[in-house]
Amino acid sequence: MEVHSSAAAAVAVLTAVFALGLLPVTAAEASIASYWFAGFGVALAVFASLLLHELAHAAVARRYGVGTRRVVLWLLGGAAEQDTPAPTPLADAVIAVAGPLASAALGVTSWAVALVMAPLLSPTALAALLWLGTANLAWAVFVLLPGAPLDGGRILRALVWSRTRDRHHGDRTARRGGRALGVLLLSAGAAVVILFGQFVGVWFAVAGWALWAPRTITSAETGPDAVPRSRSRGDIPARRGSPTRGRDPAPARQQPPHEGEPGCHVHTASTRRSWSVSTTRRRPCAPSGGRH
Repeated sequence: MEVHSSAAAAVAVLTAVFALGLLPVTAAEASIASYWFAGFGVALAVFASLLLHELAHAAVARRYGVGTRRVVLWLLGGAAEQDTPAPTPLADAVIAVAGPLASAALGVTSWAVALVMAPLLSPTALAALLWLGTANLAWAVFVLLPGAPLDGGRILRALVWSRTRDRHHGDRTARRGGRALGVLLLSAGAAVVILFGQFVGVWFAVAGWALWAPRTITSAETGPDAVPRSRSRGDIPARRGSPTRGRDPAPARQQPPHEGEPGCHVHTASTRRSWSVSTTRRRPCAPSGGRH
């Protein structure tokens, strides 16, 4: 597990949001110190919930033979970087939905504990549990939005992959959805800040930027789980005789075998970039009196 430095900023911001805005509304007449203490506890609990969310992804991925290189917690959540792509569209969808289900379960559990333990808890502690449950349920809904790198983007990719039999096409569709969601969240966040002066709009705008940006730490596709890019013109081997940058010279051809040797084949091989091409051509057998 890796904790990005931006996670500390997220904990500080969440603590301030709970201590200055949410807890005083739901637990009035408590002390300021209790608001800050409970806010800090909820912020830490939120990140612990995010870790369980990502571990749920990793546990289900392991059942399908997909390893997880690392789990990263950062400003806007977490990311589980996988070693290899999911083997099938169904596996991709099941791995993706495991995280939101875990978050939803944590949210419902927090609410249930709050309701059962309400007579024994202080108003601030009860409000903290309720907000923790709300945060987990809201996160479960948010990550199901259909755009990469969210879990909903992986589900969209799996659906397109299953329909078209083309994982690359599904990945491109999910990325386009992510950019569209990013623009929408950026616009909504800016509107909330300008029209209502609410700090939560900044959070929406940052989340929108993370979805819109082409490369962010949130994307699990930046690791080995990334879909290999389609071959560009520079990746296509050049024709025989044309110069190709990075091409290894072909080894010398073998001498033709003598007559009577089995097969009378000549094998030539050339290496082009990261793959090898082996060809077999039949040539006339050398006469028995040929060069040895």
